[in-house]
Amino acid sequence: MDKRTPEQIKLNMQACKNKGSKIEVMLMKELWVRGLRYRKNVNGICGRPDIVFLGKKVAVLQ
Repeated sequence: MDKRTPEQIKLNMQACKNKGSKIEVMLMKELWVRGLRYRKNVNGICGRPDIVFLGKKVAVLQ
């Protein structure tokens, strides 16, 4: 069982940034240069993947 309070858990989760990390930005730039078009942080897909190729049904999670 977790000994942290709900407030502590909330603060920890808010501190974890899930968008715009250096490696993610580098990957997105390279994909774009190579002509691969994608969508970012799609809400309608389970897990909310970082990069989604809708036509190919491929998702990239960080």
